[in-house]
Amino acid sequence: YHDAISMLEKLRSEYPNATIGAITNGKGNPLMMKDTLCDLFDFCVSGEDDDVFPHRKPHEGIYNVALQRYKDLLHLEGDDNICLTKDDD
Repeated sequence: YHDAISMLEKLRSEYPNATIGAITNGKGNPLMMKDTLCDLFDFCVSGEDDDVFPHRKPHEGIYNVALQRYKDLLHLEGDDNICLTKDDD
């Protein structure tokens, strides 16, 4: 996606308090991409993670893990103010 980085930078700029997570079926982790994506994501969930596999997208298990990691990151309880979106690709 040619405009992904500029879009993520714009999100960071316009919504500095937003938490951005990546959900992927592969091994690519944006947090390890020091020169490009690292500063644009707060967490990543991979279909290869021990607490996810074999429940990859589109299985709900990977999204449940992402939701729990988000809650853990922000020390949240319950489901208030949580919006989970996904790309159909």
